[in-house]
Amino acid sequence: MNAPDVSVVVRSVGRPTLARTLASIALQRDVCVEVLLVAASGPAHPATPRQAGAHPLRLIASPVPLARAAAANAGLDAAGGKWITWLDDDDEWIDGYLRGLLDAAAAHPSAGVVHSLASVRIEGEPDRSFGHPLAVSELYE
Repeated sequence: MNAPDVSVVVRSVGRPTLARTLASIALQRDVCVEVLLVAASGPAHPATPRQAGAHPLRLIASPVPLARAAAANAGLDAAGGKWITWLDDDDEWIDGYLRGLLDAAAAHPSAGVVHSLASVRIEGEPDRSFGHPLAVSELYE
């Protein structure tokens, strides 16, 4: 079996928004995805589905609650994709997000890293962009 194109590490503490997060992963088409849901809240994490749309989902259980970085590392250790990305259980992607990143990577094969800005949407407030251009030095921090 070939490795997935992308491993999506979902750090989750079981927020009510998790269903929306997984639904946004389900929207990602034309890309082979594995979803690694890290139960950062430990054994208290609610039950999870086996799929996010057509994408298989694997629960990475923990006997204790995990801090954000430890949860990211647990997902990283389990990842088998050619590319790895992270998504928290209170965030979501637009349709085609991963395909766009993979297309950017294909257009710049020596890049090694692809990223995007985020759109922050809070009820009652205007949408705004979040993030900044990539600085290679930050990858080493």
